[in-house]
Amino acid sequence: MHYLVIALVVLALGIGAVVLVAIAVWIVFVLTMRFLAVGLGISIITALTTFAAGVVWGIWLPLRAMRGSSGTAVTVVSPAAVQSGQVFTARPTGAAEHFGWDRAWPLYAPYQLRADMTAVRTEARRVVVKVVAAMWRTWPSSATWYLQLVLKGLWILVLGVPTFGLAAGISAATGLWLLLVWCVRGLVSGLQRSVMLAVRGREAWRMKRKNASIPCAHCYRRTTMPSYVCSDAECSEVHRDVSPGPLGLRSRICVCAEVLPMTVSEAAKTLTALCPYCDKVLPPGSGGRRVVVAPVFGSVGAGKTQFLAASLAALRRRSRQDPGDVTVAALSDAASDMLATAVNAVESGGMVHKTPVQAQPSGAPFLIERAGEDLELHLMDASGEKFVRSEESRSLAYLDIADTLIFLLDPLALQEMREKLVISGLPREIQVAQGTADGAYGSVVDRLRDSGDDLRKKRLAIVLTKADVVNAVVPDTPIPGESEGIRDWLHEHGGDALVRRSELDFAQRRFFAVDSAHVLGPDSPLQPLRVMDWVVSNHGGAPLTHSEKLPPAEKGPRG
Repeated sequence: MHYLVIALVVLALGIGAVVLVAIAVWIVFVLTMRFLAVGLGISIITALTTFAAGVVWGIWLPLRAMRGSSGTAVTVVSPAAVQSGQVFTARPTGAAEHFGWDRAWPLYAPYQLRADMTAVRTEARRVVVKVVAAMWRTWPSSATWYLQLVLKGLWILVLGVPTFGLAAGISAATGLWLLLVWCVRGLVSGLQRSVMLAVRGREAWRMKRKNASIPCAHCYRRTTMPSYVCSDAECSEVHRDVSPGPLGLRSRICVCAEVLPMTVSEAAKTLTALCPYCDKVLPPGSGGRRVVVAPVFGSVGAGKTQFLAASLAALRRRSRQDPGDVTVAALSDAASDMLATAVNAVESGGMVHKTPVQAQPSGAPFLIERAGEDLELHLMDASGEKFVRSEESRSLAYLDIADTLIFLLDPLALQEMREKLVISGLPREIQVAQGTADGAYGSVVDRLRDSGDDLRKKRLAIVLTKADVVNAVVPDTPIPGESEGIRDWLHEHGGDALVRRSELDFAQRRFFAVDSAHVLGPDSPLQPLRVMDWVVSNHGGAPLTHSEKLPPAEKGPRG
């Protein structure tokens, strides 16, 4: 019995102790929950406050990043980066295809803006990591695992939630900024592309309408996009492609910060143009006007140089008589020398010296202003020795870029006319072309055909020179003044084979007769400038000597 009582007392005490412990644990649990609830509420309120602070910080962060005041440096999309291929994923096309990207500043949107967005993202990430790390370092730590666990829980309650609110605010603000900028960048890029296509299309239409492709008088190659030298006297940067694109729409900023105009028509007004193939300087204003290439070819002594001299002298004479209607100016030293020599020789009644044999003669560009339009006329002359065989004419690449060829034929070199010249009693010192007209003609035409040129797309002017002498030799049958009559006259006086071949080779041709030794009026049928008038008119230019254009080229072979 005694032992039973003791056991009951011990059991009662044990149960009481358990109850007391349970009550104590419950009290501690309730107090802890209340503490956590109050702490969590305070943390949430603090987190909302820090979230608002983070939003303000996130709004200010992109501005500081782009101003260079943040800890993250903004990558500057520089001309050097453009040239090295770090900015554009694709290689350039068009005129810059074989040179690489020009050294110029790219459009802000999307290229620099893309780098700015990357810098803002990086800076936002850096700030969030830095804030979290700073908040963690300020909290005490312990080497004991259970104390460390408690401290971590308390850190989450006291500092973690507010820190999360701050980070969320920064992330939300910068994320919204990045989204808005991405939308604006896409919109601006779309508008820029539309403008680029519109300006390029308008420029292509203008170039085609004015036939404004640019031939080089040195290497004889043609381009629609010259290279241009920066207008800054201290900068020698060459820009290979000034069409609207990633480096500018209406203007371009060179590596030296000089602002350059875009499109050939605008760049031609102020910038020095270079041939993209040989880097030789092109005539001032190249690309901004209609261009006509007028090469002459024929036998030795056929009168090519005298014909060009007479044409230039007539054009200069007309410009002096009526400077308000026509003006002519040389665009290179070679053109200036040719013009001065022509005027001095023709006006003094003399003859121009024969063109010396050159391995690769240069063209002579002239600027002609007529009827409110600028015209660039390239005259190409080579010695007759270049037209003896096809091999000799291969170096004359300017024949390939010409749409209209001028073949000079000396009628006195025809067998029938040679015989009549001997019995005419005229002075024996009259110069007669050497070789045969057929040989000179074939040396060029065969070479062009072998090179793959479609002769049916080219025009041919067959010019009978020395018409004054020929008319004195055969006064009963002088050379007529119109193309049809000249063609028939040539056919009847020993040039029938040449006439037939020219009609088979060229779909469009016209016959002329000229007197290059005398000063003639603009309406004379023997005026050499009428040939140039026809050439220019066929290229859409205003006539040089007449108020109306000459009849178009004759088409199709004749029987």
